[in-house]
Amino acid sequence: MPRGAPAGTYTGLLTVTVGGKTAADIPIRLDVLDFTLPDENHYHSMVFYSDYCIRPRHNLSWGADLWEMLLRYNQMAHRHRLELIGAGSWEEIANLQGVLTGDAFTPALGYEGPGEGVGNTLFSIHTYGWPLGDTESEYRAESDAWVEWFDANAPNVEYFLYLIDEPGPDMYGWIAERASWIHDNPGPGRRLPVFITRQPIADLIGSIDIWCTQSPWYDPGEVAAARARGERVWVYAGNRPQTPMDVIDEYGVALRLKPWIAYKCDVSRWFTWESTHWEPNQNEVPNDQPKNVFVDPVTFYAGYEGSRGNGDGTLFYPGEDYVFPTENRGYPGPMSSIRMKMYRRGVQDYEYMWLAQKSGHGAEVAAALEAALPDVMWDAAVVPTWSNSNAVYERVRAQLAAMIKPDPHFPDVGRDHWAFEAVQACYEAGIVGGYDDGTYRPGVAVSRDQMAVFISRGLAGSDDAIPTGPPSPTFPDVPTDHWAYKWIEYAKSRNIVAGYPDHTYRPNLPVDRGQMAVFIARAMADPTGDEGLAGYTPPPNPTFPDVTPDNNWSWCHMYVEYIAGQGVTHGYPDGSYHPEVTCTRDQMAVYVARAFGLGS
Repeated sequence: MPRGAPAGTYTGLLTVTVGGKTAADIPIRLDVLDFTLPDENHYHSMVFYSDYCIRPRHNLSWGADLWEMLLRYNQMAHRHRLELIGAGSWEEIANLQGVLTGDAFTPALGYEGPGEGVGNTLFSIHTYGWPLGDTESEYRAESDAWVEWFDANAPNVEYFLYLIDEPGPDMYGWIAERASWIHDNPGPGRRLPVFITRQPIADLIGSIDIWCTQSPWYDPGEVAAARARGERVWVYAGNRPQTPMDVIDEYGVALRLKPWIAYKCDVSRWFTWESTHWEPNQNEVPNDQPKNVFVDPVTFYAGYEGSRGNGDGTLFYPGEDYVFPTENRGYPGPMSSIRMKMYRRGVQDYEYMWLAQKSGHGAEVAAALEAALPDVMWDAAVVPTWSNSNAVYERVRAQLAAMIKPDPHFPDVGRDHWAFEAVQACYEAGIVGGYDDGTYRPGVAVSRDQMAVFISRGLAGSDDAIPTGPPSPTFPDVPTDHWAYKWIEYAKSRNIVAGYPDHTYRPNLPVDRGQMAVFIARAMADPTGDEGLAGYTPPPNPTFPDVTPDNNWSWCHMYVEYIAGQGVTHGYPDGSYHPEVTCTRDQMAVYVARAFGLGS
């Protein structure tokens, strides 16, 4: 959906004609929700793609045309909320730097979709393991160069050295030595993380910074221990019954469930070993013949009976195919598989979960995940217990959507702002409207004219219900052409404000928390003003030690106690009220929302 599309239900009619006659009228209903998925992905994928496989299908030589094509693959993955990693060379970083900075994902380069201008968060150096050199000095020089480049050009990107793939015990000594060349480097290269595809191994603890294990060996105890040591543990591939597999033979929901499992089991990143596996692997005989991936489903063979994988490693398909011309679709770029689209669906589901949790429904999200995926990863049963029906996950998504708070109305009051719900509720009630530039400026002090506007709108329900004000002003410093004239006069008519002894109102003065308590208490009383509070008696023991009947703040003591008793204020964590502190616009929204029962 286009960003900014008004929420609501849209209907239409799709008419199918055959031979100029109507064959069917199909009604369409589209429900647009009142929130937007974030541009940043909170589910972290890592999907490898191979320039070696891509180049011959599009009839490209090494050069600018190839990098342009690889940009298109990255853009398609980005639209699907997936992050690609390539060979991890200096040539790649030079030609596709925009993938990390976000420049690759802008309309100027033909990109439209989620995450415009948002770069990838990950870079794999020397993917699948080709050394930084042969000597310790070469390792140190190369690791220094990589770390210095990322420090200067992409400081927020997670990067690592893919030291070796699926090593056996015979390689442990080699791994430990190479890792020590990096970790003992006196230069910046010592910060280059070392990655291997294995579960935590006792012999290599201290050598490896990032372990990447298949799901059967993802042990929560080992993961916790590794994290305590400052290491990371990721997951790759898919293995029944712990997780669905990546092959064509799996049920359609398979890749959709990866992000669900990651959310439930706290998997920080999931690695897909290949997405363009259109060439044979080393175990095949012959192993030099390309695959016609539109005809031959077997894209992987491990060299033993039963190890053939249909579609394994093929999330993309080539839009052009100069290797098999009869399969050439004439599209100069990649085509996405249905499995890639299902994967995207799962990543979107993850964002629903994240938003629902940010909206205060973490327990409900956990319960929904437990019901949908009762036995996965280390709890897996012999036969998978998850549902193979997309309808199940669509129903959960609808439940999550109902938990999510609407999009923030102000860019400077996000979901993580402590007063988000109050500011949101005040906006929806027509009490606050922000500044001309669209901001709310939550930390700005509330002035007496703004205070009168907020409280008057809360009392009246809308600006239309507030009279234009008397022909002659009550306060000489608030003339009839003052921007807040009618609201200040309304607050005066409801006995909320009375002005100063010299009869002025002083609209620009900031309001402190003691004064705010007076105004809010008067607005809540029935009738409004001190008359409505005449029968109120504060509790014998003051709620706040800094506002008592006997100290300098005795003048606001009754009002503070009244609003505290009504649940409008709870004071500060140290138990005090701090009446002397200037009230800010975010605090004002909380006072008003609680006083008038706005929001949830």
